[in-house]
Amino acid sequence: MTNTIYCIHIFTGKTTSLTSYDLFRLLPTEFTENSPYYRYFGSLTTPPCDESVIWTVFRKTIKISNSQLAKFRTLISEDRSTLQDNS
Repeated sequence: MTNTIYCIHIFTGKTTSLTSYDLFRLLPTEFTENSPYYRYFGSLTTPPCDESVIWTVFRKTIKISNSQLAKFRTLISEDRSTLQDNS
């Protein structure tokens, strides 16, 4: 997943249609469609905190490496500032 993180761009107020994509391809192989998870409606964790998110929480923790976390921390917002650190 982190190999393509640099292809992610943020465009406020714009929408697009995506072809079908199996999101389980982003997860480790031990996760399947039958893996236990919880879903709930919520909001973004940083301003503007829009209530437009469906959160998915897996019962089993998905671990990432320090290098994967470092790549996520390199993402920038549309105004070229770094994203909010919510750790």
